Amino acid sequence: MKNPLKFFTLFMVALAAHMFTGCAEDGDPGAVGEQGEPGKNGEPGKDGENGAGIEEALQYGNITLSLVGQRPDTEKEFKKDLNFKFTPVGVTGLTSSSVVYTEETARTFTVRRFYSTVAAGFQDNQVTLNVYVSTDGDTPIVTSVSFYVRTIITTDDFKYFVLEGDYYEYSLNGSHEYTYDPATGNLDMKLNFTVPGDVEFNATHHDLKIAATVNVKVFENM
Repeated sequence: MKNPLKFFTLFMVALAAHMFTGCAEDGDPGAVGEQGEPGKNGEPGKDGENGAGIEEALQYGNITLSLVGQRPDTEKEFKKDLNFKFTPVGVTGLTSSSVVYTEETARTFTVRRFYSTVAAGFQDNQVTLNVYVSTDGDTPIVTSVSFYVRTIITTDDFKYFVLEGDYYEYSLNGSHEYTYDPATGNLDMKLNFTVPGDVEFNATHHDLKIAATVNVKVFENM
């Protein structure tokens, strides 16, 4: 058997060493290391799916407007480009927004497009055209265009005004183009005209230049 005294002496030496090292004060922290290189950006996420009904509302073409004039509160010029691309696709919506009626050699088109998705009672930002076309031999002639617009114009200094009116008296005063293909349903038009500043429904109270481009599909009742 080992010497108990020697064993006890070794045990006390080990215990004292442990207590000494455990009670020693920590040293000062070392200098902060250099910042590492930034990590790479992650991969872009996938595009979300369109909401229900969006594709249907976009499939029948659009009407774009370019409005150039002066603000009603100042003589400062403004220019606004608007894209009306949403079609109501319900029974009542489609029959009042993308149709053509043919009677002998005359055609009447009714086209309406909205600036945003169509929600009943909330969306009235729109352009509506009723186009009347007659035929002289083989040459189609646009005889009248009812041009109704209701939209809101906002400015960089957070002001707005509402533009609303039917400008049928002026819609053919400038240049215009028209083509229609019954086989494809494509109706293409361009209108450039000026609404005088003293017209009641010209909210700018200055001459307003309107350039409209129509590229839509229309349907004819059987």
